[in-house]
Amino acid sequence: MAKLVQGSRLAEWTLDTRLGEGGNGVVWECHSDDGTRAALKVLKTYLLESTKNLNEQRRRSKRARRFLDEIVFLRTCRHAGIIPLLDSYLPDDPSATDMPWLVMPLGQSLSAYLLNNGRAFNDVVPIFRKLAATLAAIHAEGTAHRDIKPDNIVIVDHEPFLSDFGLVQFDEKNPNTSESEILGPLFFVAPEMMNSEGECDPRSGDVYSLAKSFWVAATGQRFPLPGEQRLGVQALSLSAYVKAPRANLLDKLLDRCTRHRQDERPSANEFSEELKAWCATKEAPIASVDAVAEIALSSNALVARIRNEFDAQEQMKLWGGQLMDAASSELAPLVHALSKFDFTDSKGRPLPARLIEGENNLLWDQWTYPSVLVDDSKGVIWSGVSGTIAQFVQLVQPKDPSTLLISGVRILVHKDERATFCGAHVCVQGSKCDVLWRCDKEAVVGTAGAHEVLQSLISELLSVSPKATQHFLTMIEGTAVGRTSASQ
Repeated sequence: MAKLVQGSRLAEWTLDTRLGEGGNGVVWECHSDDGTRAALKVLKTYLLESTKNLNEQRRRSKRARRFLDEIVFLRTCRHAGIIPLLDSYLPDDPSATDMPWLVMPLGQSLSAYLLNNGRAFNDVVPIFRKLAATLAAIHAEGTAHRDIKPDNIVIVDHEPFLSDFGLVQFDEKNPNTSESEILGPLFFVAPEMMNSEGECDPRSGDVYSLAKSFWVAATGQRFPLPGEQRLGVQALSLSAYVKAPRANLLDKLLDRCTRHRQDERPSANEFSEELKAWCATKEAPIASVDAVAEIALSSNALVARIRNEFDAQEQMKLWGGQLMDAASSELAPLVHALSKFDFTDSKGRPLPARLIEGENNLLWDQWTYPSVLVDDSKGVIWSGVSGTIAQFVQLVQPKDPSTLLISGVRILVHKDERATFCGAHVCVQGSKCDVLWRCDKEAVVGTAGAHEVLQSLISELLSVSPKATQHFLTMIEGTAVGRTSASQ
């Protein structure tokens, strides 16, 4: 056979354009005498040429045999979804001058088809449902493809077909593989097909490869992720790459199909039925539900903003707590100093000064009611206090009101990121309330400046503490003097 060029004829077929080549053959676009356009694949000439290198000769013979096996298989297989054989030539004694060839419908590879027609997830799923059904049909007859990858899926008139059956395994086929040979396309091949092909069921390997091809077609990636795509590992899931509604419902299918153990994978029929069920729920969409879905999708920005606001407020609350802790640390020495007073309760038990701190604590308000020392009703998302309380309980007349010295800081965190501080010394005796000292300050929460302002406020509070303590003692003394005068 002369070298093939544009215009060469093989039977009724005229070669037009060289489309490319695979491992074993060269593909040409061609036309028949009646004008039918098709794809003609012819075995590479050198594969039938002799060489003195025995290893190379075995390799060539094996690849040539696979080309012939493809023709034999396609001549007998008539399943829908298997690329149709329009014509073929299989000489009794193939040689470099008498080459075998086959003719198939002209189509596009799956990758090119999706790229040229706009990749949509809802289009990819039905394609693989049909491919899985085709696999189920040939698997039922004991046939396995063993070379499934996106490049071996052809779209003809918008219908998907499995092609490239050089590695096909069928009943009439003579063995043509060695035990150490890796069977199947790299990146898509099941692990058992790389290690122990002779001991495994290649039909399960087809399911693995089809699942990897599905993931590639759906996500638009060049190659699939390696290994098992376990459910629950977000980075391995289909839904991490595909944002289409209900894509996550197929994560479990990919998990099962890519298991390393063959007995944990579904059959091709189960694969097809799962995709069929997924498609069925979308075949009759309800307009109102679609409208809801559109509203939901359009609300993502709103939800994200609300979530961001929530996260920001939670962070501001944490900053408020840090300010409260800092205030408590600064006030600890004051508690120690006030504890020097030898106060007891009405039963003679020690009543030392104590530190009061906590979120939403009102500090002065519960003793100064109905007066309100600090108004936290507007725009406040967090409030906390840190303060000291020293208390004197009347021993002579236990029913008389106690005298209290309350010193501390109220901290308020606002939605607009302001932190306001109120520091005060308050003496309380019955209905009498003396605000001995008060100072209000403001800063931006979550900044070093806020801690500086708080420290400044507490420094002022501590500097006034001796005067406030003296007033506290004066109130106690006044009560005692008043009682003595009354008794006289």
